[in-house]
Amino acid sequence: MACPNEGCMSRVPRGDLAEHQQHCQHGAHQRCPLGCGATLGPAERANHNCYRELREAWSQRQERSRTLVLCLLRRMRKMHQTTNLIRRQLAQLGDFLEEDDALLVGAPQEEAEATPEGSFGAELWGAQDQGTL
Repeated sequence: MACPNEGCMSRVPRGDLAEHQQHCQHGAHQRCPLGCGATLGPAERANHNCYRELREAWSQRQERSRTLVLCLLRRMRKMHQTTNLIRRQLAQLGDFLEEDDALLVGAPQEEAEATPEGSFGAELWGAQDQGTL
């Protein structure tokens, strides 16, 4: 027997016709195959935006966004750690350079402090300095 639904070319035995009509793609009204519960005609089925499809797509996008955010947070933590390491190294370098400057600037003062004024060595050094200028 031919299916009575418009557009369906199927031929089924009479005993199986009721079952065929429940699943026939050309049937007048069918429930949404995705389970949202909507009863749809042939024209509606083509344009049906089942909320389950939309929810699934939204869930997938949300999961992708969550993954991207976690990746960005890991990168930010790594950048923060690297920045802190560079900051500490620059501070150590600055301290080292200040100590080095202090040693270089402090060297002539130590010689002058080692030879007290009024001693024979101070007079000798003073005389030599005047002769070289």
